[in-house]
Amino acid sequence: MRATYKYKVYTQNRNHTARFDKQLSTACWVYNHCIALHKRYYSLYHKTLHKFQLQKHLVKLKKQDKYQQWKILSSQSIAQITEKIDDGYKKFFKKQAKRPPTFRSWRKYKSITFKKSG
Repeated sequence: MRATYKYKVYTQNRNHTARFDKQLSTACWVYNHCIALHKRYYSLYHKTLHKFQLQKHLVKLKKQDKYQQWKILSSQSIAQITEKIDDGYKKFFKKQAKRPPTFRSWRKYKSITFKKSG
């Protein structure tokens, strides 16, 4: 059994809202980076990336100076992003979806998953 909680973020405390907005924009950046990797890999090798290959690659990128901002996301949040993309591609190749996952604007990227409770 899985419990899901949805929270609405109010703008009373601007520090918390700014931090959450930064996390959302970073999650969108990671998501779009993964989509670009998938497209590039598929065009070169005609195969899809598995979510574990993608997660391994993202761990290496988080250690580079260019991607230091990604450290504000937990590893579980990044894993959830790769799982979403992997599920989207699986549905597309099984003909359950009309199109593969596409790039998202940071303005339309409205959710992030935190797997740890507490």
